[in-house]
Amino acid sequence: MKKILSPRRFSGLLLAGLALLFGIVGLMPSGHAAPLPQLTPFPTPTPGPDGRILYTVQSGDTLWRVAAVSGMTVDELRALNGLGP
Repeated sequence: MKKILSPRRFSGLLLAGLALLFGIVGLMPSGHAAPLPQLTPFPTPTPGPDGRILYTVQSGDTLWRVAAVSGMTVDELRALNGLGP
């Protein structure tokens, strides 16, 4: 008979379930929460005359954030910019 869940995967799912049930904050010691990063507003992308959107990466930007605001996936953004996985 084939195993459906390995013990390692089961423990990961169990932790995820507990976090959802009790909230992740409840599992963290009080007074040890990391401060949230200060994010600057992301400008609305405006296509140029040729239809392309150009954006200069700012300090603190992430691929996920640039992709989300630009309406594409991280993989699409990587491909358009010649970036590896």
